[in-house]
Amino acid sequence: VILGGGEPFAWPGDLLALAAEARTRGLLVQVGTNAIALPDGFERLACFDRWILPLESTRSEVHDLLRHHGPGHHALVLERLAVLRAAGRAVTVSTVLTAHNTQGLEELAHFLCDYHAHSGRLHAWHLYQFLPFGRGGTRHRAELEIPAEAYHEACERIARLTLPFRVYRRGNMYR
Repeated sequence: VILGGGEPFAWPGDLLALAAEARTRGLLVQVGTNAIALPDGFERLACFDRWILPLESTRSEVHDLLRHHGPGHHALVLERLAVLRAAGRAVTVSTVLTAHNTQGLEELAHFLCDYHAHSGRLHAWHLYQFLPFGRGGTRHRAELEIPAEAYHEACERIARLTLPFRVYRRGNMYR
């Protein structure tokens, strides 16, 4: 089960109790977070098997431009990844391909390889195609959208790399 957001730790309900119940029922529990509201000691929460965090680029100005949390979000995600690595926790990274970050994908792939090589338990990297609807997507369509061919070509460039973790092409995050 994936408990996702935005930020599920901002939900008014008891996320930790929900996750713990899912684990008692034998489910693998993943939490998809934008990293902004994690509780102190989040890396030690036994109710989660895997953490999913967004990383749009190795360059802070590109990542922060693509995330509505603004300046500093890139640094926060990197800090959360470092904490999870130090705790030996499994992580999945998600990247939404846009007109701003497709050219830097190989650099991001090398960063993730380095993370993985230095005891980061990187389960997978998900490459999402930007869809021009939802939280501001329609408004930013002209700036962010890339043709389907460009998305597929970028994914193929990554597929040709020898990566020590799985890479998933996610053309439609709603299916």
